[in-house]
Amino acid sequence: MTTTVAIINSEGEIVQIYSSGQEVEAEGPWGPDNSMTVVHISGGVGNTNTFITQQYYKDGVWLERSVRPNTYYNWKDEAWVQDVAGLYAAVRQERGNLLTMSDWTQYVDSPLTDQKKFEWAEYRQTLRDIMAILPSDLKDPEDLQWPTPPS
Repeated sequence: MTTTVAIINSEGEIVQIYSSGQEVEAEGPWGPDNSMTVVHISGGVGNTNTFITQQYYKDGVWLERSVRPNTYYNWKDEAWVQDVAGLYAAVRQERGNLLTMSDWTQYVDSPLTDQKKFEWAEYRQTLRDIMAILPSDLKDPEDLQWPTPPS
């Protein structure tokens, strides 16, 4: 007989799921990490990915949850909570990438005219200032209106 086994975190979110044959890991604290719990799932899960994304475990029962809004949300206290630190880190990462890709515009031996160098310098300053002008309701870095680089 095959048993579906889930490893869940303290929020009831599935971290790992697998089917086990005859030797089934006992329910309770998970050996490698006692902050995780082993739970057996009876009745099957259907589509594993759907089950993982739409279910969580609370007080001995599997409950349904809404779909994660985007990667900048974490499941906490039975709700999706925005991961502001992760969101800001992604914005800083993209800003760093854009700055790196435009570094060449400020080199002494750049083929640009002084006027174009100035335009690129303004663009780069706008990128550096982006964290100070982030909209308070920003949910995803892709929603951010990045400055347009000079042509």
